[in-house]
Amino acid sequence: MYYIQIMREVNLGAVDLNLLKALNALLTKRHVTAAAGEVGLSQPAMSRALQRLRALFDDPLLLRAPGGLILSARAEALAPKVRSLLTEIAALIDAQRFDPSLVEKTVRIVASDYHMVTIVPRVLRAVKRVAPGVSVRVEPYSSDAPTKVARGEIDLIFATEDAPLSPGAQSEPLFEDRLVTAVRRDHPILGGPLTLETYAALEHVAISIMQDGRSDTDAFLAAQGLKRVIALTTPNFIGALAVVGATDLAVTASEILVSTFADQFGLIALAPPLPRIVFVVTQVWSAHRSSDPFHTWLRGQVRDAVAAGTAGHAR
Repeated sequence: MYYIQIMREVNLGAVDLNLLKALNALLTKRHVTAAAGEVGLSQPAMSRALQRLRALFDDPLLLRAPGGLILSARAEALAPKVRSLLTEIAALIDAQRFDPSLVEKTVRIVASDYHMVTIVPRVLRAVKRVAPGVSVRVEPYSSDAPTKVARGEIDLIFATEDAPLSPGAQSEPLFEDRLVTAVRRDHPILGGPLTLETYAALEHVAISIMQDGRSDTDAFLAAQGLKRVIALTTPNFIGALAVVGATDLAVTASEILVSTFADQFGLIALAPPLPRIVFVVTQVWSAHRSSDPFHTWLRGQVRDAVAAGTAGHAR
């Protein structure tokens, strides 16, 4: 059997946006009279608004049940979206009255476990202090992350300064870090200088958050006629440090991260014989979100939280 679905194209010009306020009140109060009082309508006017909303969404929205009205499955899905949309509309109309304490939404960030140590705890504390209705969802890096940012599905990406930006993306530097080579404290390599040849002769853990196998370090070594042995490739920075602390492997990673876990994993940091060891951590977002009051506030929270003291390396 074949089904033909006829899609109705919504004519936004025919939609009264005041219905959104009525809808939010109905979904919150689950009572026509109480919802009417919430938005300053009479009970008959709210009943008419409910009928219009049912026609608009082609769904009953509120269903009679023992003890009162309950939300339909469609209404349950609509409720958080309507609340978020009303908040964004209010902020769009009057940015001066933007109040983060009234926001209820989930902030979506692409980050690694490195950022979970250096940025996310500080940002979460700062955000929850003034916006208790905001939660944070961290997602892993993926090849389609820039596309998700452009579509508004991701709010921020934490990246490095040299990460390629997609069209329409903007970035802001947050702090500097540097690379060190970590080995366990009783590693046989200790006692002599870490030359380029010695470095290449070590067995290494390669950290590849995109799992694409590309590495500036390997490209530099190849230009010198050298090649290192990669014994383990992982997208996890902290896991890499744990492995290095228990083996003869080495890893070249963040100085902040190595110093944070040096005692826990028994590590010592060495200066790597590489031409570029300083890198800048940035936040990346879509340009179309730049003037959004909430997003502007969010980026400021990230900036201020990091500046308050990311291991003394804040810019």
